[in-house]
Parts: sequence; C-alpha cells; structure tokens
Amino acid sequence: FKLQTIFEVRGEIYIDKTDFEKLNKELLNKGQTTFANPRNAAAGSLRQKDPKVTASRPLKFFAHSFGEIKNVKFTTYLEFLTLCKQLGLRTIEHTKLCKTIDEVIDYCLKWQEKRDEIDYEIDGMVIKINSLKQRETLGFTMKSPRWAIAYKFPARQATTKVLNIRVQVGRTGVLTPVADLQPVQCSGVTISHATLHNFDEIQRLGVRIGDTVLIERAGEVIPKVVKVIE
Repeated sequence: FKLQTIFEVRGEIYIDKTDFEKLNKELLNKGQTTFANPRNAAAGSLRQKDPKVTASRPLKFFAHSFGEIKNVKFTTYLEFLTLCKQLGLRTIEHTKLCKTIDEVIDYCLKWQEKRDEIDYEIDGMVIKINSLKQRETLGFTMKSPRWAIAYKFPARQATTKVLNIRVQVGRTGVLTPVADLQPVQCSGVTISHATLHNFDEIQRLGVRIGDTVLIERAGEVIPKVVKVIE
C-alpha cells in the first residue's frame, strides 16, 4: 500500500449459534441473566461499559461493504471481498456471482431452505450489483442505494399454548406484556415466551392464559403472537 492509504471496511458483528449456547450456559452457571437470542447477545456485548466484558464475549465479524477509500484499487464488489480476505478480514462464505435474475432467485430460494445449516442466524439475502461503475450510474435514493436490495425470508410459525401473561419492565421503564408459552420448536430454536408489544395488542388479539396461539419469529429473532386459534 502507498502512504496515506485509507481503506474503511464496514460489516456485521455477530455471535454464532454454537458460541451463543456456550455463553448462555456460562451465564447460567454464574447465576446471571441469559440472552434471548444471538442478536441480543451481540448487541448487549457491544454496549458494555467495561471493555473487558466485551472482549470476553465470543464476537465475530464479517466484512460486507466499504466506506471511504484512498489509494486502493478495485472495480468490482468481488475484488473488494478478495482484498478483504488477503488482509485477513472475514467475509461471508456463501457469496455467489449470478449472471441472470433467475440465478439470483434460485440462489435465494436455495438458502431459504438451507438456512438452518448455517451456524449463525440469517433472515434473508442481500443482492448487490457487482460493477462499481454501474453502482455510480444507478446512485442512491434519500434512504438507500439503487444497486442493492434485500430479500427477506418468510417468518417461521408454530402453534403452542399460553401458560401465563406477565409484565416486563424495560431498561427505560416501559412496561411490556410478555406471554410465557409451552415450549415449542420454531426455526431451529425452542420458543418459551413471546412479546405482546402493549396492552392494546392483548385486546386486539383477544389472547388469554390457556389459549392456543400461532407464533412466529419476526425477522428470525423476536417471537411474537400472531393470532389466537379458536
């Protein structure tokens, strides 16, 4: 690299499923509160005031895009990913260059079926234009690029029974009703509670203790009650 080289790499910090289970077991053995899911665990680890606590957590990183660059040459997204690998930065291993939209659709549907085989939670795929020159031509809207789009997988659903409804006090003092559920498998994890969001939502759903309900994992993370099954 030349002097005054700038290479700003952006990405995702996460905890994989295996490490998440180990972390919760360690917290349980210490008598501490466990995390509901890997995403909450990663976010909570980054918000720690003590950097030693953050350093002790099994955090991992994927590079997925770049910010400011100076004296670094690449003309396609795949060249950027190759450079990241050469520098020792991890990238998502399931990246594929597709020539047609049909190939894109087939690849998204493939991983929609195989997503549980990956050792980290995913809720969809991101489709990007490979050519950086074409990206410049396409440009941005006020909120997002015209050269990338997300394909979200359908939410996973399951049926179970409401054992109890309790009120949870959030960090800012907000009261949130939570349904304790008969444990049920949904998208590879055991769901034992689900958010009811607020008291208006309880009335709208008409949910009561003892009801059979349909639940889903919104965004593959937060379980919620969809409806009461009569």
